[in-house]
Amino acid sequence: MSNSVGFVHLHLHSEYSLLDGAIRFDRLARYISENGMNSVAVTDHGSLFGAVQFFDKMKEEGVHPILGMEAYIAFPSMNDRSRNGRRYHLTLIAKNEKGYRNLSKLSSAGYIDGFYYKPRIDREILARYSEGLLIGSACLQGEVTQHLLSGSKKKALDTIRFYQDLVGPDNYFIELMDHGLSEETKVLPILAELAKETGCIVAATNDAHYLRKEDHQAHEALLCLQTGKTLNDPGRMRFETSEFYVKTPLEMQKLFEWIPEAISNTVRLAEKCEFSFIEGDSILPEFPLPEGETDTDDYLSRLSFEGLVRRLGRELNSLETERLEHELGIIGDMGFPGYFLIVSEMMRWARSKDIPVGPGRGSTPGSLVSYSIDITDINPLDYDLSFERFLNPARMEMPDIDLDVCCERRGEIIDHIIDMYGRENVCQLITFSRIRNRSVVRDMARVMGMSVAEGDVLAKLVASAPDPDAPLPEVVISVPELSRRVSEEKEIKKLFDYGYTLENIARHSGVHAAGVIITPGNLREYVPLYSAKEGITTQYEKKSAEKIGLLKLDLLGLRNVTIIHRAEKLVRRRDPDFRVKNLSFDDRKTLEMMGRGETAGVFQLESSGMREALRKINVNSFNDIVAAVAIFRPGSMDMIDLYADNKKGIESGTSGFTITYPHPDLEEVLSSTFGVIIYQEQVMRIANLLA
Repeated sequence: MSNSVGFVHLHLHSEYSLLDGAIRFDRLARYISENGMNSVAVTDHGSLFGAVQFFDKMKEEGVHPILGMEAYIAFPSMNDRSRNGRRYHLTLIAKNEKGYRNLSKLSSAGYIDGFYYKPRIDREILARYSEGLLIGSACLQGEVTQHLLSGSKKKALDTIRFYQDLVGPDNYFIELMDHGLSEETKVLPILAELAKETGCIVAATNDAHYLRKEDHQAHEALLCLQTGKTLNDPGRMRFETSEFYVKTPLEMQKLFEWIPEAISNTVRLAEKCEFSFIEGDSILPEFPLPEGETDTDDYLSRLSFEGLVRRLGRELNSLETERLEHELGIIGDMGFPGYFLIVSEMMRWARSKDIPVGPGRGSTPGSLVSYSIDITDINPLDYDLSFERFLNPARMEMPDIDLDVCCERRGEIIDHIIDMYGRENVCQLITFSRIRNRSVVRDMARVMGMSVAEGDVLAKLVASAPDPDAPLPEVVISVPELSRRVSEEKEIKKLFDYGYTLENIARHSGVHAAGVIITPGNLREYVPLYSAKEGITTQYEKKSAEKIGLLKLDLLGLRNVTIIHRAEKLVRRRDPDFRVKNLSFDDRKTLEMMGRGETAGVFQLESSGMREALRKINVNSFNDIVAAVAIFRPGSMDMIDLYADNKKGIESGTSGFTITYPHPDLEEVLSSTFGVIIYQEQVMRIANLLA
C-alpha cells in the first residue's frame, strides 16, 4: 500500500459516535477518493459499531480502511465510580488480526465492565490486550496534553514512556492537532519538543466530526439534538471553531509545514495497518449430540428420514427420498447440519412447553428437511416449492430461517438457548434507529427555535411527496410548496441544508426485534459487545454480524401467533379435537372475506394496496392468495391486473389468449398461458420465481 499524496487521516468520528459525529461512510469514501487519499481510519468513541460497514464502503471506492477507536481510559481504574476519578481520550488502531481481536475485547470491556457515563477501560486491561495495536495520544482531552495543560511536563513524559514501553516506540505516536484553539497553540511546540526528547513519532491528525467545512453548522445542530438545546442557547455545547472536518492533504500540509514529518508519518503508520475483514467460514457453535451419536451429518439424516415418516404416517416414496437426499447433500456440503439441528431442537422444545410457534415463513418452507425435523409445518412437495431458493450452493450464505413465536413467551425460548449454549455465548443483536426525512425536519425545526406546529407543517409537506420516503433533496424538488419555501425563506433553506447533511444518520441504539447470536465460545472472542438496558447485545447490526459469519437466529415475537393460539384454546372448550393446522384452505366464508379485502391484521395482506389487489382478483381459492402475495410483492398492480384478466378468461373458457407483458423481463419466465398455470397446480413455482 502506498499514498502518493502523502497524508492519511488517522482520527475521525463517523455517525456511530452517536449524535456527535456526522460523517456517513458512503460520503466519506467518495470524498477521500476524490481528494487523492487512498487510506483513512475511523476512530469512533469507545465503539466499533460501524466497523464492517466502514470496510465495505471504503473498499467499494478503492480506499484502504483502517479500523480504530478513541477509547476513554480511566484513572485510577475502570472499576472506580467515584467523582474523583479521571478519564482521558486515547486513540487505538488495529494493525492486524490480533489487534482487531484486542480492540474488540477492549471495546466490549468498556461497555460491559467499565461503563460509567462513558465506556471506559484502564491501563491494566489495555496492557493485557495491547498486542497488534497502534496507540495515539489523541486530542486535547488526551492524557499527555492534559498533563501539559495542568503544568506537569514530567507526568506527560512518564505517560509517553509508559505507552512506548507498552507497544514499542514505533507503535506509539503523538498526535499534533491544530483546529485554531488557544490551548492547542500552547501545547503544540511542547509536544514536538517531547517527541524529540523521547524519540517518539509525531503524526498530524484532525479531530474530524463532520465531512466538509460547510457542515459545521449542521454538526452544531446535531450536538443540540444530543443535549436537548437550541442553537440560540448561549450555554449549549459547541465546537469553538469550524475546523473539525476532513481536511484535504494540501490543507493539512499547509497547516503543519513547520513540521513536515508529521504529515509523512501518517503514511508510515497507515502502512503498518494490514487488518481486513475476510468473509470465510461460518462461525457455528457445536450442537450437543445425544449420547451414542458422533456425527452431525448422520444424526441430521436419521432425524430427517424418521421425522418425515412420522409426519406422513407412511413409508416414503422415491420422490420424497430423493428430495431428502438432495437437500441433505447440499446442507452437508455447505457445512450447515449443526445449524439445522440447533433450530430443530429449539422449535421442538418450544412446542413441548406449549409455546405457540408459526408454521414457517419466507423461503424456509421450501426445505423438506425443515419440515421433517419440525422447523416448519409445511410440506414443500405439496406446493412444489424450490429448496434452492432457500439454500443454494451458488450463494455461500448461512440459511435464513425466520421463526415466528408467541410475543409473550419469546423470552423463555431465549432463556432455553442460553441454558443450552451458555450465557457467555448467547446475546441479542443491536439495531440503530436513524433520523429519517420527516424526523430530521422536525428535529431541525426544534433546535432552530421554531414552534412544534411549524415543524409539523414542514414534515407534512415532506409526507405529501409522491415518494414520501425519498431523500430530502428529491422530496423538495417534487413538492412545489416545499420547493418554494426552501428557495424563498432563508430560515427554511437553512433548516433543509442541515437536514441534507444529517438525514439518515444513526440516532441511538436499540435491541433487534428478532436477532439472537450464538457463538462457539465466549462472545468476546468473536464480536465486540454492547450493554443495553435489555441486556448484552452485539455492537454489529444484523447484516454486519452475518457478514463475519456469526450464527444468527431470527426469533420474532408476533402478536398474531399468540392471538391464534388463544383463539384455538377458546374453540377447544366446545370442540376438544379442534386444531388450527387441520383447517381447510378452501373455507368459503374466509375466502369471500378476503375477496372483499377485509384483511386488516392479516400478515402480508393488510396494506391498502394488497387489499385492493385481493378485490381485483376476486379471491375464491387459496391459490389466488398465494398468487396475490407473490405478484404484488414488488408493489406493482400491473401483474395483478394481468392475473385478474386471465382468471376471468379462464372462467369464461377463453384461456390461452395473447398477452402484452407490462414487465418484458418476465417474458422468459411466464408463458402466454400464465393465467392457466398460476390458477392450477403450478402456483407455488411461479410464486417463487416472482418473489
